Amino acid sequence: MINIYSFQFNNAAFLEWQYITFKRFLKEEHQLICINNCYDKPHEGEAIRAMAEKLGIPHYIPNHVDHRAGAGRSHQTALNWAFHNIVDHNNIAIIVDHDMFPIREFPLYPEYDVISVMQGRGENIKYFHPGIMIIHPSLKDRDQVDFIGTKIDFHDCDSGGNWHWYLEKHPDLKIKGLSMVNVCNEHENMNVLPPEAREGYYEGDCIQICEDFLLHGRGGSNWQQTPENIFNRKNQQIEQTLNYYLSL
Repeated sequence: MINIYSFQFNNAAFLEWQYITFKRFLKEEHQLICINNCYDKPHEGEAIRAMAEKLGIPHYIPNHVDHRAGAGRSHQTALNWAFHNIVDHNNIAIIVDHDMFPIREFPLYPEYDVISVMQGRGENIKYFHPGIMIIHPSLKDRDQVDFIGTKIDFHDCDSGGNWHWYLEKHPDLKIKGLSMVNVCNEHENMNVLPPEAREGYYEGDCIQICEDFLLHGRGGSNWQQTPENIFNRKNQQIEQTLNYYLSL
């Protein structure tokens, strides 16, 4: 059984879209698991819990999560709590942000230990983007895994930053790096979106595409405080795009 650990914040509809799109595009037997980290919005948090109940999927509220430094640190400590307390390390684990949605057949890359988007700071600091990670049971020394983002060699690292130290100690780790780019005119990839989703598309708060099989809403919790009308239109564009790929 493949377990998909989805870290949810403030949009219960995204959880349902993940359930629908993984069911369509991940052929292997799997289970979506909700990590409800909506720590500062009780109404939205309850809506996520109710959605998990509606879908019949496991629902967890992380313990020992640090909310003091805002959403970033809260997410990082929730990732650590889940990885070291509820992740099934004997099976494939997929970690996703709440705004990541498959749009084509979801590959598992069984020849690798970890599949993720690689992030970096400076020339030598490399770590995984925890918005999408496929972790195979072959990953060793899991007690050394840390998702916290700290300052390394004078560089501020975001979520996943302390994976850098794990990678330094495990140079033989088999890694598949994924590409993730903005959907925009500059990259000449606007055709990722159906025509109806291109209308009113705001590149200042763009959607991203990971390889060709995963859509990233990017900022789905609106941490960047995009004006409400633009943010709502973006959510509509995400839904239009998902409906388009589900219809193929």
